[in-house]
Amino acid sequence: MLPDGTTSWINQPGVDYYDRLIDALLEVNIEPIVTLHHWDVPQHLQDKYGGWMDERIVADFDEFARLCFQNYGHKVKFWVTLNEPYTITMIYGTSIQGFREARPGVDCYIVGHNLLKAHATAYHSYVNDFKPTQNGQIGISLNSEWYEPKDPLRPKDVAAAERAIEFYLGWFANPIYVGDYPQVGSV
Repeated sequence: MLPDGTTSWINQPGVDYYDRLIDALLEVNIEPIVTLHHWDVPQHLQDKYGGWMDERIVADFDEFARLCFQNYGHKVKFWVTLNEPYTITMIYGTSIQGFREARPGVDCYIVGHNLLKAHATAYHSYVNDFKPTQNGQIGISLNSEWYEPKDPLRPKDVAAAERAIEFYLGWFANPIYVGDYPQVGSV
């Protein structure tokens, strides 16, 4: 839809393709749930400023989300801003992506913060500007591992399991639902 990742170049055949896809789903009684971002950053934005490593992506993501809400919101009632943000941070936090040398313990936190800001911005854009007329719902798809204490009778093991969950899931859930990062991840 956006070959360079910005709304300065809208690929209308791409917009039309998704319009037809949504119509085809609705014709066979399948309710579409649209995920706006599932790990892939437009190459142009990656090259221009490092993708999720740079705060400028928040505005570009919001413009993309708004384009989707404007074009499909009269048919789509369920939106997911980001799929598995923790996994995205791990991709940026290691050198496995192959396009840059990562700074372990640094890059993942920058990316995580920008992902949260992008989610919040798109969420508020939808709730404030589109939900009143479109009546849809918007959220985020958080992923997590589950941790059990090695010995459930040892308080240290119980605390370690809770800390692991708080670190993995709380990193994204706490800012969204509580308003701040969890203590375990705060400096």
